[in-house]
Amino acid sequence: METQNENTCAPRHTTRRNSQQQVIDYLQTVECATESEIQQACWNYHRNSKFAGSNKKYADLLRRALHSGKIHRLRMRFKNRANPRYYWYYFLPTQAINFE
Repeated sequence: METQNENTCAPRHTTRRNSQQQVIDYLQTVECATESEIQQACWNYHRNSKFAGSNKKYADLLRRALHSGKIHRLRMRFKNRANPRYYWYYFLPTQAINFE
């Protein structure tokens, strides 16, 4: 039996369909994550890759989970203070997040 890294999504079904439950399972293992971190961990999709296709289906899946109230997001600066960009961090509504 395969062992999984603790920061990856465990497959919930034997089919290759992507689901909101995969995102929820992943966010239960980490405190919060960016959209890119979720896509890489859950679906092995690297949107900055040269050969990456459209991320529309993954972004729509996150948006549906967000609008249904299953996940929440917060806009914050990147962890590196030298980087002035802001990112959306996704988390579960039941999680207490340490912002330090």
